[in-house]
Amino acid sequence: EESVRRLQSSVLVAKQGKCIEQLCWAELRLLTSIFEVSPSEASTGLLRDVRKHVSQLGDPFVSAALHVFVSEVEAKRGAFGTAAKHLRVARSLLDRFENIWLNGMTAIADFCVAYLSSELDTAHAHAQRALHTVSTSGHARTRLAALINLGHIYVKKGNSRIATDYFNDALRLCEISPRCRDNVLDGFAQVALAQKDFERCDALIE
Repeated sequence: EESVRRLQSSVLVAKQGKCIEQLCWAELRLLTSIFEVSPSEASTGLLRDVRKHVSQLGDPFVSAALHVFVSEVEAKRGAFGTAAKHLRVARSLLDRFENIWLNGMTAIADFCVAYLSSELDTAHAHAQRALHTVSTSGHARTRLAALINLGHIYVKKGNSRIATDYFNDALRLCEISPRCRDNVLDGFAQVALAQKDFERCDALIE
């Protein structure tokens, strides 16, 4: 809720200053944050506003980001086909206007759609692609997400040792995103469950 309030303030300042690019970025981040609080609001009025402002700006990077952010919202709603469609548009834009940071974000979003659709090999490839972009972009949150994703892939593949290595690497980065710590602990719990260490699994869940 605090992130929503701060981003709403950012939107207001950008509107007052008539800073359309800053307005678009604030609204895009607000879209994903407010979805956690009120999914219906994120998918109606706010989405309509951000689409209008991104269209007015006409920047290919912001347009690509819009499709990536919307795909995230659609995937959380379970609309995987719609999410995949937005990601295809984002990749098409990024093929013409390269942006390594957005390529990494797109790969993470691609991973989510593939993983939730039980396409593990495709999901694995997207997670590796996201991790590869970090060597150029330096984007720590993409690295953290990719490590967590790879850990979950290896849990599914039954390789607890490699999964644990990825989760350990991710845990060392969690200070940049405390919320991701829950995802890492969930990963460790799944490893413990696979090893039939039910006591440790229960402790991690708690």
